[in-house]
Formats: sequence, C-alpha cells, structure tokens
Amino acid sequence: MIIFKLYEIKLLCHQFHNYLLNEHFELIQKDIINKYKLDILIDTQYKGLISLILQYGIKTCNYEIIEKIKPYLSMKRDFLNLILYNEKDIPNCIDIFKKNINLKLFLEDDLEFLVKNKLYFLLPFLEEMFLKLNINGSDLYNSILKKYTLQNTPKYITHFSNKINNKSIKKFNDIISNNYYNSIIDAGNILFSRMGQIGSHSIQDLKTVIDTFPNSLIIIHKRHLENTQIKDILKEELYYATPQNINDDLFTIIAYLNNQVNIITNDTFNDHFNNYSINDNYLKFHINDILIKYTNEDGVFTFKPTCKYTECIQVINNRVYIPSSKNGFIEIII
Repeated sequence: MIIFKLYEIKLLCHQFHNYLLNEHFELIQKDIINKYKLDILIDTQYKGLISLILQYGIKTCNYEIIEKIKPYLSMKRDFLNLILYNEKDIPNCIDIFKKNINLKLFLEDDLEFLVKNKLYFLLPFLEEMFLKLNINGSDLYNSILKKYTLQNTPKYITHFSNKINNKSIKKFNDIISNNYYNSIIDAGNILFSRMGQIGSHSIQDLKTVIDTFPNSLIIIHKRHLENTQIKDILKEELYYATPQNINDDLFTIIAYLNNQVNIITNDTFNDHFNNYSINDNYLKFHINDILIKYTNEDGVFTFKPTCKYTECIQVINNRVYIPSSKNGFIEIII
C-alpha cells in the first residue's frame, strides 16, 4: 500500500491541478488515477486532493467517481460544485445545501457563485444575510424593500449581560423593561464629538441631540453627572448612569436588543463583536444598519437619514433583492 508524505501529496495536487486546468483528462486517468488507484488517493483524506478528484469526476461526467468521493467532501465550494452538477434535481440540491452549507461561513464569493451559475432557487435560503454583489444595482426597488428585526435576541442579551455585575444589570433591566423609548443616545460619544474633549460646548451639544430626538433613552457614564449642568439637562429625561469599570457600550447594545430602535452615535461597536461566537456578523450588521451617525460642525449637527429598509438580502414574493456594493439592489426572479 502506498503511503504518501505531505510534500508528495502537494506535488501530486499541483500536477492534478495543471492537468485539470488544461483539460488533459487522459493524463489524469493515466498518470494519477491508474497509477495510484482511486481508493488510495481518497484514503489520504487530503482536502485539496479530494476536491480535485470531484472536479475531475464532474468535468468528465464520471458518475462512479462522483458517488465514490461524495462521502469524503468537506469543503463548501465542493458542495456548491456538486449542487451545480445536479442543478436539474432541485430537491436534491436543496437537501445538499441545507445539510452541508454553514451559512455563518457563507461569503460574498459564494453568493457570486450562485448568481453566476443561475442557482437562483437557493437564494431564498440567504434571506436576511448581509452580503453584496459587486455589480450595478438600482434604487427603483427601495420603496418595496422591508425592514427586518434582529432575531434570537435572548442569546445576545445573555452574552452581553454576563459582562455586567448582577446589581447593575438588574437595575438597568428594570429601566429598559418598564419604560418606552424611541431611540438611544450615546451621550459619551456626543460629549466628546467636538475637539475630543468635554467643555461648555459639549453640554450644549448633548442638549441639541436630546431636543432633536425626544423620548430617547440616554446612556451616560456616572462621572459625567458630577457636572451639574449635564445633570440638570437630564433631569426630565429617561437616562441610565453607567457604573465605573463597566463599558458604556454594553448598556447601549442591550438597550437596542431590548427595543430595536435607532442609536445616535458615531461608534460602530465593532470591538464588541470580534469575539462574539454566535453569528456575530449578523448582529454587527444589524446594529450598524440602525445607527444614526452625524457630523458636528461647531455645534451644528447633520444626522444621517434613517433608512426605511434593511440593507440585506430580501425575499419578496417570487423575487430576491440583493444589495449592490456599488448602488441600490439587484432584482432576481426565482
């Protein structure tokens, strides 16, 4: 029995790839399949080699090889190629997709593969995913697009709440559960938005934003309440003073998860998502989708318009709308 060393497998893959690229199928059969035997090649369980064998089987329409290699497939692109090979058998393709494709690892290149190969029947499974196509879209569809709400919020709330001590989170939960708010104001971000420091101008800036967005929940660090003018501004407002040694952003995120409203801030909160294992991109893009960012020119605020739809893949009746990285959305009939 042949036992391959790693460098030998890599050299073999290089040879295999070149033969495939130049469609020298007879040389693959002679110099690789016949020489080393298919079963021995499969037994290496080397992902790159398994992928090349599948591609060879597909290109030569060799059903026997395809069926033999299927149990050893593990790479996402291999399953997509297998789906393309079986595209006329839609139920089987859907079964392969649902059983083997991890949507958390689905990338824009994979979306492009589906669209390029007209595997449109799979696009509905990507609904609510924040993926884009690098082709021109159109703004004509904006009026019919939907606003999606974030799903599975209890899991996210638990994650962020666990970073806060029990006493603080209980008090905060009482506030956000028993009060209604139209938006959330990141007070710290506003206070430091001019010259990166707090001064008399900062207090007026905060008042301007509060007046612009009435009935807001204001998240502010307790140290800022030592300023009597700031404390006076908040006297008639709904606010929570965050304790020392706990990041203000955690409370802002939890407030959003409790009541999915816009957050007025220039922060993106990305540092809180990098180590979050439960579909973090889904949460990150949802929050960034509802941020109201602003410019502050000497106390004159310009706020980003709120979007009436979610910039994600949308399914409406028999059409799929995919965001374009250039402009608008692309409409695909399924």
